Amino acid sequence: MPGTPITSGTAIRRGLPAALAIVALGLLALLVGSGPAHARATVQTFEDQHTFTDTVDDSATCLGPGATGTITGTETTRWQVINTFDGDPYPGSPPTFHSHGTTTIDYRIAYDDGRSVIGSALERFAFSNRPNQPGTSLTTVVRDTGTLYGPDGRALGPVTVHVVAHVTFSDTNRNSQPDPGEFTANFDRFRITCP
Repeated sequence: MPGTPITSGTAIRRGLPAALAIVALGLLALLVGSGPAHARATVQTFEDQHTFTDTVDDSATCLGPGATGTITGTETTRWQVINTFDGDPYPGSPPTFHSHGTTTIDYRIAYDDGRSVIGSALERFAFSNRPNQPGTSLTTVVRDTGTLYGPDGRALGPVTVHVVAHVTFSDTNRNSQPDPGEFTANFDRFRITCP
């Protein structure tokens, strides 16, 4: 479940809604193409690639004051969806939906103070859902590595970001997104190191 990992985690934390959007697209594709009630689980693979531009404010991190600017890059997501929404081979058991995949982000951040970061991030994600059942979950793990450059173009050292996020929620309104009052577990760990 993709996001746009960057040094501040601003876009990383946008990753949950983005990941859920990808899951929703996969779920919609499966529901629209659902077959007879006696069909077995289906497995589908998807890929999406796009470029992006956004503003960042990394001044609250170890990059300090002046670390505001613009990020540009390319995001590629590949994911697989497995579901039994199109039929239940075992009467009485709930249908299930599971999606997992990776997002690779190659990016450059140009800070207003002349510094820049060039890096790459790998995000692994998994989403599981059993409609009308407790325990819908989303797990995301990100490793982001980049190099910080000074205004003169000289490499100043590595910048790394590690993120582990897990959400479990009971999707009572069946919108495949965690809403207030639905959370049963919420874990988010974010760590950044700078030169």
